[in-house]
Amino acid sequence: PMPMPLDGIRVIDWTIWQQGPVCAAMLGDLGAEVIKIEEREKGDPGRGMLKMSGVDLGDRPNFYFEANNRNKKSLTLDLKKPEALEIVYQLVAKSDIFVQNYRFGVASRLGLGYETLRKHNPKLIYASATGYGPEGPDRADPSFDQMGLARSGLMLAAGEPDMPPLQIAGGIADQMGAIMLAYGVMSALLARERFGVGQEVDASHLGSMI
Repeated sequence: PMPMPLDGIRVIDWTIWQQGPVCAAMLGDLGAEVIKIEEREKGDPGRGMLKMSGVDLGDRPNFYFEANNRNKKSLTLDLKKPEALEIVYQLVAKSDIFVQNYRFGVASRLGLGYETLRKHNPKLIYASATGYGPEGPDRADPSFDQMGLARSGLMLAAGEPDMPPLQIAGGIADQMGAIMLAYGVMSALLARERFGVGQEVDASHLGSMI
């Protein structure tokens, strides 16, 4: 059989909820090996999304989490411990892509920012899924799907004239942010193939929806 486009590419996926996880899952769809790092005790909060919404699945799998984290291997680490960070650094040295979607500054404070990780792998592609991008007064503010919908104006484009702003279900801002970030990663992979350089890429809720 013909190989997948990203066969041989390894992704370290340190993401939660939807925007970041879907980006990494899409890379896995194309054949990349994706290793998801989760918090040691509770894991990705997306695991509890349906319970928070009042949905009782019983013994059935959490389809929200499973859909956003298909194609992935799983690893739990307490990233506040130096031993755990050393494991990440060793993985990064043998990987191609690192994806994260924590608020601006969190990764750097934990020792997982781009400037730190590139020392372990100069050709690393570091992908950040954010709410409002890496610059500007709102860059450190938390963001969820609804914020991207509202601030981009898309809520005003739904419905009929004179209706109040409407939320659009399905995590549209998360999904579009994930698609745009995966697009950025693929472009960075091509640039690395052509020019031999790694780089940092970013896609935001607001920018993707606009």
